[in-house]
Amino acid sequence: VAAGAQGRAPPRPTGRPLNRHFDHRSRMLPTNVAQTSESAVPQASQPASSGKGSGRAGLLPPGEEPQDFALVLRINGLEIDNMIWSIFDAMGALPRDPATLVIDLSGTAIMSEDFTSPEFAESDMGEMPGQLESLDINALELSLAGAELTGSGAFTFNSDTEEPVPAGTARLMLVGGNTLLDTLVGMGLLPEEQAMGARMMLGLFARPDGEDTLVSDIEVTEDGQVLANGQRIR
Repeated sequence: VAAGAQGRAPPRPTGRPLNRHFDHRSRMLPTNVAQTSESAVPQASQPASSGKGSGRAGLLPPGEEPQDFALVLRINGLEIDNMIWSIFDAMGALPRDPATLVIDLSGTAIMSEDFTSPEFAESDMGEMPGQLESLDINALELSLAGAELTGSGAFTFNSDTEEPVPAGTARLMLVGGNTLLDTLVGMGLLPEEQAMGARMMLGLFARPDGEDTLVSDIEVTEDGQVLANGQRIR
């Protein structure tokens, strides 16, 4: 995220929805330089559902002081047609609830160059055209096939070193993850060894917090240590 915020211009909305399956809403602030688009999608003949999309995007102008920014992406009600489900899940083992993806970020950054200018495009791009000062993960949500991952956090970045050093905390929660692994193994879509490896990895970073619920409290200290639930992992 940090690299994308510093070195890449977000795509310009085209006025067309990104996918005919779902409602898509995205925005990047500040809004005084934002472009917006919104359109409705009629029912298509191929397996799909009607949808409505809107978008807003903005670019931070160059300056010497930190500026606030925000980036929000929401995909709600993403449905896969039963015809597609039946290809790999004919027995209906996986929950077919609509999927959701939410990424809500904000923070402060300093833009040292206008990376939309022709001069910057023709340069060797050896350095990022700015630096990230802080990043807030206001909301993170991904729900799919009966499992749900949510999270939030806040980080600051020390740019006095050669590489920006983050410091802050984040909390992640996974509900239904083990059930999903068991289902995939039972369907023959995931080998048992890989499922066991995934569980071991989750065990390093997360702790149980109720029925099929895992929680991970991640802390990154100013001296570069990374802790998960109080245990140092780096």
